[in-house]
Amino acid sequence: MRKSHTKATAVASQKPDTLLQALCGAVIIAAIVFCATHARSEDLKIAEPVTEAGLPISHSLSGNYLSGRYAQRQQDWRAAQTYMGEVVLRDADNSTMLQRAFLLSIGAGRIDHARTLAKVILKEAPDSEIMLIFMASAALSDANYDEALAHLEALPSDGFGDYTKPLLTAWAMAGKGRIDEAREVLDAASVREDATFLFHIGLLNEWAGDDKAAEKAYTAAMSEGLSMHSALLIADFFRRTGKVEISDKIHSGIGEMFSANPFAGPTATLNSAQGGKLRSVSSPAEGAAFAVFDIASLLYERKAYDSAQIYANIVNMMTPQ
Repeated sequence: MRKSHTKATAVASQKPDTLLQALCGAVIIAAIVFCATHARSEDLKIAEPVTEAGLPISHSLSGNYLSGRYAQRQQDWRAAQTYMGEVVLRDADNSTMLQRAFLLSIGAGRIDHARTLAKVILKEAPDSEIMLIFMASAALSDANYDEALAHLEALPSDGFGDYTKPLLTAWAMAGKGRIDEAREVLDAASVREDATFLFHIGLLNEWAGDDKAAEKAYTAAMSEGLSMHSALLIADFFRRTGKVEISDKIHSGIGEMFSANPFAGPTATLNSAQGGKLRSVSSPAEGAAFAVFDIASLLYERKAYDSAQIYANIVNMMTPQ
């Protein structure tokens, strides 16, 4: 059975990851349903929405709510976030609207505003999966590894937490210099024989400078099946470490492996000519971003486009370059 570490370049041509597919239905529901009972209005005074110039703001809750829903259907995330922000300011105890405003803030790329809302929501729902994944990712992007680990400790080990918790925890530990502990976390997860965990073992060891351990993990991951982008990164690794023949073999097989993707062959050719100069990741946040992007890619494949956009923007936050 093919198990994949999905990336944007191969979204159109791949089947969902086996582990993530089993969790997808639950996370789509979790992105909509919020279990907190009340949000304290005084905490929202510092979370006023960033408004879009020229938007006709209604004086009624229902008018702003309907305008926000319509804007979201039109993929106008910034307008949708503005309208829903108005709803939250006028109905601060409506936890469902607060959750929606948070998601729209991420979708609109207004990360600072989303952080403010997430802090309010977590006071009432300290085990909210999307909030904890977002806050842990934000802390990783700030190199605040202690905060990231605290959020990940609170993250439930079911749903997408089953997948992201060990990966993000390992990268946060690596950021603190606890490389051996990070390896232990990934080794424990890799018993599932999922290519993603083997790939991250390779990534982490490559980032830590242990090319021998990285090569072992990458080779094992390749035998399980990977996305085109992951395969290209591994080909880069072998080229950078002087094993050009292995790199060329990977490149030559990419066009056949991903024949449904019309860009596979040209991409492999271009990568073969230009790759092999840099390590696959430059920071723990970038390594962790691979795990979050897997979720975004799976949701996209499942046609949950709004949810995919939200997770993709979390990735953008973690890899701003």
